[in-house]
Amino acid sequence: MYPKDKYLVPLAVPAIACTVIALNNDPLPQLLRTGWFWRDLAAGSVIGFGVWLCIRFISIRLDARVAWKTAFYKRLALQTVFGWVLPSVLLFALCWLMFELLVGQPFFESYFPYYEYPFSVLLLALINGYYLVSALLQKEEMPGRKEVLLAVKGADVYPLRPEMIRVIVKNDTHLSVYTSDGQKYSLSGTLDALEQTLQKPDFYRINRQVIMHVSAIRSYRAIENGKIEINCTEAVPESIIVSQKKAADFRKWISATTAP
Repeated sequence: MYPKDKYLVPLAVPAIACTVIALNNDPLPQLLRTGWFWRDLAAGSVIGFGVWLCIRFISIRLDARVAWKTAFYKRLALQTVFGWVLPSVLLFALCWLMFELLVGQPFFESYFPYYEYPFSVLLLALINGYYLVSALLQKEEMPGRKEVLLAVKGADVYPLRPEMIRVIVKNDTHLSVYTSDGQKYSLSGTLDALEQTLQKPDFYRINRQVIMHVSAIRSYRAIENGKIEINCTEAVPESIIVSQKKAADFRKWISATTAP
């Protein structure tokens, strides 16, 4: 989802750690000749990697649930809390531990809480800004041309081919995807866009919340008020209801799809 940052993070983190250490200190050429500088650079880089990867993980998770392009202000609030405030608290705690356990200096007797830490918090805001700009500049695939969908599970991103998908369900803030191997993933975007992307005869828009592949249907039966209840295969752990309005169209689709 953010392939370019695999080069950015290893280069930027040590540079940022070096800059933070050099604040309110001797000139860098002199610092390079001291042992404590390299000790603090190593510890600061480890902390920096941890906090940056935390922001990256949060950004990927939020991308799958609340996209910038569809709910900007809601996403901005969530990103501020989970992508900036919480990592800032984490950074403070890790730096406090570093001073207590490694540096051997009382944390609040150093300059760090008053100079380096506010500067570091500003840098965390810039990191969030990088992921914001990356998401906004990311090009959307043209409908019907996308060969895979990028789904998220935990911190990992999985490319899913259409033939792997059994059901896509719209939840409050994101889409859940059930696959043929019984796995469940999260997906960004809208059902309307996916309906255009999955323009294949095997997929059908059941209602405003569900797109289904024909192979996900184990059986179906008529129920009250002209509705249809679909019993799904093991890959989808829930039954799905077709409204009376779409029942006839559903029967027409299932007959055409399963016809020899």
